Amino acid sequence: MHSSFPKRRPEAGTGLSRQRLCLVAIAAAAIGIGPMLYLLWQGSGGEGLYGRAGTLIGLDFLAFYTGWTLALRDPAQLYKLHLQGALQGEWLHNPAFDGVYAFINPPAYALLFAPLALLPYRLAYLVWVLLGLAALALALWQLRPLVPRLRGERWLLAIGLALGFGPLFTVVSNGQNTLLSLLLHGLILRALLAGQDVRAGLLIGLGMLKPQLFLPLLPLALVRGRWRTLIGFTLSTGAQLGASLLWIGPAGLRGFVEVVSGPLSEQFASHAWQKFSWDAFFTLLFGHGDGGVGLLTLAACAITYGWLLWAWRYGRDLRLAYSATLFAVLLIIPKGSAYHHDLYLFMPAMVLTANDLFEHPASTASGRRREQVLIATLVLIYLLGSLVYLATYIGWQPVVLLSALASLLAALRLAPRPWQHIPPAARVADKHPAEFPDRR
Repeated sequence: MHSSFPKRRPEAGTGLSRQRLCLVAIAAAAIGIGPMLYLLWQGSGGEGLYGRAGTLIGLDFLAFYTGWTLALRDPAQLYKLHLQGALQGEWLHNPAFDGVYAFINPPAYALLFAPLALLPYRLAYLVWVLLGLAALALALWQLRPLVPRLRGERWLLAIGLALGFGPLFTVVSNGQNTLLSLLLHGLILRALLAGQDVRAGLLIGLGMLKPQLFLPLLPLALVRGRWRTLIGFTLSTGAQLGASLLWIGPAGLRGFVEVVSGPLSEQFASHAWQKFSWDAFFTLLFGHGDGGVGLLTLAACAITYGWLLWAWRYGRDLRLAYSATLFAVLLIIPKGSAYHHDLYLFMPAMVLTANDLFEHPASTASGRRREQVLIATLVLIYLLGSLVYLATYIGWQPVVLLSALASLLAALRLAPRPWQHIPPAARVADKHPAEFPDRR
């Protein structure tokens, strides 16, 4: 006896019914939200800066809170590491504490969030986490109009996978600022697509709060002909520099330069197994201090940035060019200073790339094979990036290679081959995503 109810057809391009897509989305979200609820419970007990299990609440947040506190108490001494360590030893109730969770972000970052240091540590950490989650919600809201092919259940699946992506837990548990960087990237892409180049430059300048993640965008925008971004960038960075000089003075700025270029940077470089970049990759392969590591790193960074310049110069779609950039920007960071939490920047890159796969399906056998490789690469990045403790055993080096491959394959989808000439009249101008013609 046949049922009178019609069967739901699989969602096009996924092979999954809508109910199953929703179940996968809910399961992925639960995987991400569950540990964060446990984190909230764990942090609600304990004493001082320690939670119920005796672990420090917000490992990286302690460094931020220290910098914000010194920015209010003694701005000129902001980058004196011995003062930072002494303050932390007092908070940790450990007079024998002789280390330091160093605050080394630019001074404008300390000035912007210094009011949080007026709150008790635990309350400040809670407010910081809520600010980050609000930034994530805004970033997803900014991203939604840019991916018209990920509507309905597909968008619900994208949200579920975003909440379940492993680096999000690291961001929240450590009290990192990655979600603010995520929101800034979304705002920059929206501004570029809207033709608001000065605004995009202002936002890139604001990203100098974490310069390694944003400075590479400026030459890419310029090579696409967006010269007015330079005006906004100059205004933004000039304002930050002026505010920093007024607040911490020339001596404080010199302290910042010394702390980011001194022995502390060498200490960071020695922990390559925890890092994510070409520098860390070659350091682990050939050993720290090997003279050839620098040359190999320089060559790999030049090649990686080269295909990004090519993609931005000739690419048919700025969204996919930005996706290729987010996959690659962590690779070219000096001294391998990207950690597991920074991998969360792959989330919008994967969403933008998935949308392009639906918008511009390959029409040739070789193109379909490249699509299959790209899809498999995205799946592996998601799975390996979600294994938080993977770095304990093998580091993040497999993800380094996978992210480079994803960036290159995305670039190949949107630009002609470098040896092929493309006349200027045939280059696609940047428009709102809904106006992009299908050039396949």
